[in-house]
Amino acid sequence: MNQKPPLKRRRKYDEDFRAQVLRMVQNGRAVSQISKSPGVSGNLIYARKSKRKAKGKEAAKGEKTDFSLRLPEENEQLRKKVRQLEMERGILWKLFPFSAG
Repeated sequence: MNQKPPLKRRRKYDEDFRAQVLRMVQNGRAVSQISKSPGVSGNLIYARKSKRKAKGKEAAKGEKTDFSLRLPEENEQLRKKVRQLEMERGILWKLFPFSAG
C-alpha cells in the first residue's frame, strides 16, 4: 500500500547541448528563460557557466607560463639576428659609402 514515488532519472546532456546553452546566455538571454525551454534548471546552467569560466582561467595561466618559458630563448635568437644584421649593414656601408650632396 505504501508506494514510493518513482525516482527522478538524472538527465545527461552532451557537450554540444551544454555549449549551445552557454552561447544563449552569452548572447543575452536570461537563464530563467533558457531553463524553461529545454527543461534544465537554472542552477545547472550557472554551475556549467562557472566551470567553463574556471577552465578558461586555467588555460590562460598555462599560456602565460608557457610564454614566459619561451621568452629568454626568443630574446637570444633576436639578439643574434640583430648582431648579424648590424654586421651586414657595416659591410654594405664600406662597399657603398653614402655620399651627401
